Amino acid sequence: MILFATDKQLEVLFSSEWIFLDGTFDKCPKQFQQIYTIHGLKFQQNFPCVICLLSGKTADIYRQLFLELNDHATRLKMKFEPKHVMSDFEMSLTKVIKEKLPNVIHHGCFFHFTQSLHKHINSLGLFTAYLEDEDLRLACRSTMALALLPPDHLEEAFELLKNDSPEELIDFFKYFQNQWLKCVPKNIGMYQISSFVQTIFAKLMLFLLSKNIFFSFIYYLA
Repeated sequence: MILFATDKQLEVLFSSEWIFLDGTFDKCPKQFQQIYTIHGLKFQQNFPCVICLLSGKTADIYRQLFLELNDHATRLKMKFEPKHVMSDFEMSLTKVIKEKLPNVIHHGCFFHFTQSLHKHINSLGLFTAYLEDEDLRLACRSTMALALLPPDHLEEAFELLKNDSPEELIDFFKYFQNQWLKCVPKNIGMYQISSFVQTIFAKLMLFLLSKNIFFSFIYYLA
């Protein structure tokens, strides 16, 4: 694990009530598995505060990351206690956030949520049907929109939708129920992640044209 941040960036992070977590596996230096960024929200602006190179995405790795951040907060005589965290729905990360930041309000990213559903639609061989069958496409999009409902209405709305949808979606609804309704805590709010976070990655990916340019990655950050 390698973390890149100045003390000024860390001060912004530790004084932010909102933080954003996001990772990518694309164009990561081959010695690692993902590039991970942590952003803080200050003065109504989103600032990249920490860029990390991680060797995986296990709970132990995220636990170590949070430990490093807490150590730096102590060194700077500050506390790492954000009020809100926005991230994707990675279960190992969700577990560590709940463990290390028990009082935080955890928000899920709507972009990552819909992306996961689209991938599963494709994995079920429904890509063509999704494009050509208006009823099936509407049912899939309505399922995505369930995340925007108040938590108390989710299960009832899901049952109504499931009972009024094409039979081809039986496996899709089983996946949704097992992967999302049962596993994702209902207190995780749903928001669209800031486009600024995606822009940071876009610029980085344009520069990192090869997976083997570790030192170019360092140069870019400098």
